[in-house]
Amino acid sequence: MAAYPGHGAALYEERRNTLELDNINLLYVTLTRAIEQLYVFTTPSSVIKEEGPTKFNQLFTAFLKAHHDYNETSSIVTIGSPNRYVSRTAPHSEKTVAPSYPVHFPEEHDLVIVSRDASLWGTEAAAAISIGNLLHDTMSKVKTHEDVEIVFEEMGHRSVVPPTQIDLLLQQVKEIVTHPELEHLYAAGQAQVITERDIITQEGELMRPDRLNIYTNNSVSLVDYKTGSPLESHAFQLQSYASALEAMQFEVAEKLLVYISETGILVNKL
Repeated sequence: MAAYPGHGAALYEERRNTLELDNINLLYVTLTRAIEQLYVFTTPSSVIKEEGPTKFNQLFTAFLKAHHDYNETSSIVTIGSPNRYVSRTAPHSEKTVAPSYPVHFPEEHDLVIVSRDASLWGTEAAAAISIGNLLHDTMSKVKTHEDVEIVFEEMGHRSVVPPTQIDLLLQQVKEIVTHPELEHLYAAGQAQVITERDIITQEGELMRPDRLNIYTNNSVSLVDYKTGSPLESHAFQLQSYASALEAMQFEVAEKLLVYISETGILVNKL
């Protein structure tokens, strides 16, 4: 939108400022609910991009560096006095009554969980879908070789993925970014990289390519990641992305389908 003629840049900046203010307001509400003491748990952030903090943990790090003696090797930062005050007051004499919570078992409700394919839950196919989604989410954050270490360091701090699964995921990501037919795409400073960004076609159709490398000569490398077996529909989908980009006056230099499995990486060039 910032590149649209007319008021596009102003609308983009206004929207960005509004979102930033909304997030700061949310943080303000969160940090002002405590009565006695506030404890903030966050993952460390050693890298802050030139445009400034883009995540709350980066904002906390920037604040500590600017206003307090911040030691990156310390995992705890204390601001203010640890003494408690409210808890010293006399206890209330009112009688507390615990509310009752009626319990209804799931089988008493005529509910059905709807998914892409509800019959897959609890099967190997469901596990494959989960791994595929995790891989796509991870690769959306990896724009250059240097991002791999940062992304997995943050993933390790968050502890939301089992270590064994992280090891396999890290192996697959490294195989992608070092693959002879792909490594040029992940070189820093070679292109503007856009991941998981919606494209609205002239017909109003919504598309979301996994990765675009946009070069200064207006050419584009188009990449889509797949975790299943090669299908004709994959090639058709990638071609539809290319057609949308060509309608936007880009020259599509590369169209790559990257298939990832435990046995290795397969690159199909269209």
